[in-house]
Formats: sequence, C-alpha cells, structure tokens
Amino acid sequence: MKILRCCDAGFDCDHVIRAASEEDILWEVVDHVQDVHHIEVTVEMAEQVEGLIQEEWTNDEP
Repeated sequence: MKILRCCDAGFDCDHVIRAASEEDILWEVVDHVQDVHHIEVTVEMAEQVEGLIQEEWTNDEP
C-alpha cells in the first residue's frame, strides 16, 4: 500500500491518501489539491509529489 500525507507536500493539512499504486495516489492528489486547496496541479508539482509517496508497512509485514 502506498501513502502520501498532504503535510509532507508543505500544506497545513492532515489529509492522508492511501492507494495501491503511485498512479492512484496521484489521481487522488489532483482531486484533493484542486477541491480543498484550490490549486491547479502542474506536471512539475505532480513530479515533486511523486517523490514524496512512501510505502506503508503494517505490523504484520516484514
């Protein structure tokens, strides 16, 4: 599972996005940033955000 915290991208926001793939995360980022932060996502912004996506480990994973 992939995870991205909005605050990691520099926003004062506690929104967390979890998805199976980086592509799915990016689609959700676009929706969230446009709807909540009223910012149009550029290619450059998407590339920067992509670098912030992390793998989320659960307690039962090695």
